[in-house]
Amino acid sequence: MLSYFSSDRVRVLNKLKNPCIFILLMAFFSFWFNNILVGFFIAICITVFISGIFKGREEKRLFRLHHQLIDLIGHINIMLRAGKTLRYIFLNAWPKFEPPLGTYLKEVAENIEINPDLEEILEIFEKRSGSNEVKLITSGLKICNRIGGDMVQVLNSVS
Repeated sequence: MLSYFSSDRVRVLNKLKNPCIFILLMAFFSFWFNNILVGFFIAICITVFISGIFKGREEKRLFRLHHQLIDLIGHINIMLRAGKTLRYIFLNAWPKFEPPLGTYLKEVAENIEINPDLEEILEIFEKRSGSNEVKLITSGLKICNRIGGDMVQVLNSVS
C-alpha cells in the first residue's frame, strides 16, 4: 500500500512537469475562451497551484516523519538495551507509530519476513522515505550491523 501512495505521488509530480499536460491544458482553455493568452495564463496557474499543493503535502509528510524518527530512535535504544535484536525491533515497532513512519516500518517488517538481508531492507526504507535523516540513521545501523559495534551509542550520537 505504501509503495502505491509513494509511486502515485511521484507519478503526479512527474506528470505536472511533463510539457504535454501543460500544452493540453493550454489548448483546452484556449479553445474554451477563444484566446491563446488566457489559455496560457490559466494553464500556468493550474499547474503552479496543483504542484504547490503536492509540495505542501510532501513538506508536511517530511515534518511528521522527522518528529517520529526521534521517537523511533528512543524506542530502538530502549529495546536494544533490553536485549532485543534489530530484526525483532523492526518486526514489532510498526503498530506503535502512525503514518508516515508506521507505514514505512510495516513495509520493513513485511520485507524482513521475506528477505533476511537487513542492509537491503534498510536501503529500501531510506529510498521510500526520501529523507536525509532516515538515510543518516540507516547508514549508522548498516555500518554497525556490518562491522559490529555499539548500536545504542551510534543512535545516541545520531539523535
